[in-house]
Amino acid sequence: MKKSIKKLFASLLALALVVTGLFVAPVTAAAAEDEFLVFVALGADATGSGDWGYQYFGPDATNNMGEIEAVTQTVKNGETATVSVTLPTEALYTWFVSPAIYTNGATVGANSTFETTVKIDGVDVTDTVDFAAGDAFWNEETGAYAKEDCVRLAGGFNEWGTRYIAESPTGYTTIEYTVTLNIDSAAAVASVESTNEYSAFIALGADAVESNDWGLQYFGPTATTNMGDIVAVNADVVKNNEPFTVSLTLPSAALYTWFVSPVIDSKGDVFAADSTFETIVKIDGVEVATDLAAGDAFWYEETGAVSKDAAVRLAGGYNEWGTKYIAESPVGFTTIEFTITPHIMIAGDAAAVETAGSDVDLNGVYHAYLGLQTPAWSFRNSFEDVKYGFGTDFFNQITGWDSNNVEISKGGIFTDVEIAGNGTYSVSVTDFDLTGDFESQEFFNLLFVSTDIPFSEDIKITDVNVVMDGKTVYTFDEGFQDPDTVDYIKVLAANLWNADLANGELFYYALPTTSIELQFTVSGFAYDNAAAVVEEVVEETAEPVVEEVVVEEAETNTGLIVGIVVAVVVVCGGVAAVVISKKKKAK
Repeated sequence: MKKSIKKLFASLLALALVVTGLFVAPVTAAAAEDEFLVFVALGADATGSGDWGYQYFGPDATNNMGEIEAVTQTVKNGETATVSVTLPTEALYTWFVSPAIYTNGATVGANSTFETTVKIDGVDVTDTVDFAAGDAFWNEETGAYAKEDCVRLAGGFNEWGTRYIAESPTGYTTIEYTVTLNIDSAAAVASVESTNEYSAFIALGADAVESNDWGLQYFGPTATTNMGDIVAVNADVVKNNEPFTVSLTLPSAALYTWFVSPVIDSKGDVFAADSTFETIVKIDGVEVATDLAAGDAFWYEETGAVSKDAAVRLAGGYNEWGTKYIAESPVGFTTIEFTITPHIMIAGDAAAVETAGSDVDLNGVYHAYLGLQTPAWSFRNSFEDVKYGFGTDFFNQITGWDSNNVEISKGGIFTDVEIAGNGTYSVSVTDFDLTGDFESQEFFNLLFVSTDIPFSEDIKITDVNVVMDGKTVYTFDEGFQDPDTVDYIKVLAANLWNADLANGELFYYALPTTSIELQFTVSGFAYDNAAAVVEEVVEETAEPVVEEVVVEEAETNTGLIVGIVVAVVVVCGGVAAVVISKKKKAK
């Protein structure tokens, strides 16, 4: 599950309940007299890459390794703890390191903060740590401590997650954290059993004919991107505590399943963290083993026509890039079925859940980055993406895939930009090789401007110019905010799966071979940037002879139908060039 989605549930952890008989009582929140065990969680190499010879998961963990000398401390809320791990020999590589707190059942509310300093071999490196790179804290099972009882804090490094420290710490023997606990002690908000009705279906992406063809897709009964003549049995009415069954039957056996997951349309209800779902999975009529504890029990993720704030994905499926509740990708089957008994709790005060949107500094300095995805899945993801975003090697290149689904570089020199006040800016990429990427369709899956500006109605992005190989091919008068990105401003120029954007603003262009650029204007800050001026690039033709031809419809090779207002045939020097435009801003 994406880290940005996990933030919602980290906040909702404050909604946990203790159920006693027929009465529901809120969990006791952190109080001044509560004591918290603070320690350092660590996994590192002692003798060779991948050996994990050093492990520390708290004083009660049975899988600690490596004769590590750990300093732990038990403190009350508002107090400061200094904790450390000292290794017998230098760490060759650190896979993860993080300060952690055993809460012993106390609720750590969403407004809690932790003042943290970091020392490596006695040298204070706090100034080099990016505490804003990810969540300030989150719940994660650690050693002998269950997920609900253990809180990890910002300030460390995770090979597969957030890198608050930019690179894996190596060559050290001691790492030390000093943490001051400022735990929100507001009373937890009780949740109640839902009495509302929902609907459900299965989301699936699988290969029908050959690897990577994605010929089998299902995203719900109203999705426009379903493919492959799949017969779906959906649940039109889902009631709390009553079992329901959903299934998909494919026209031919799936060669590979990239992801499959049951989905509940919550109709906008916020499912509280203590909601549970009993799940049975059958493939071709045979029940299969699932590890429902392998990841989150549920999370919110946009699915087809169901928006992010309503589409609740449930544990029990498989995700090539995420949690594998089913151990291996289901292959060779034609029918997959989920029988689920939901126990849905509704948050008592969903409005109390805060987002990062109110934190924008109108006098601050931010950054913007170009992001993309091709039909062959070559990509540069948003800056906040935990695995592939800012601070990872992937963020410095366009990443593609070889025949074994292993990441490879497709080149790319990115020019990012600092947003320092109102002005016109540009982000771009050059020196890439996308040969063969556009054989299945002649436009990008995704093309966007990713920023680290917290989402705010105050900041506007307008006049977004799409420039390919030095020529402006399209202009959006208003930036289109990605509806799936709630924490930051992210402006889409293309999104194959967003009906509002794809059906209304899909544009055509010559596929880029040398450069891709997005120019845009930022307003709403409390100051201007006089130096932020980008010369607009416009395709020029010398005294063209123009013949206007009315075209009513055009169909892409993916089946997306886009109404075309006019096709203009431009004849220059005996060569005819067709420029197709729709709702294009006049230059």
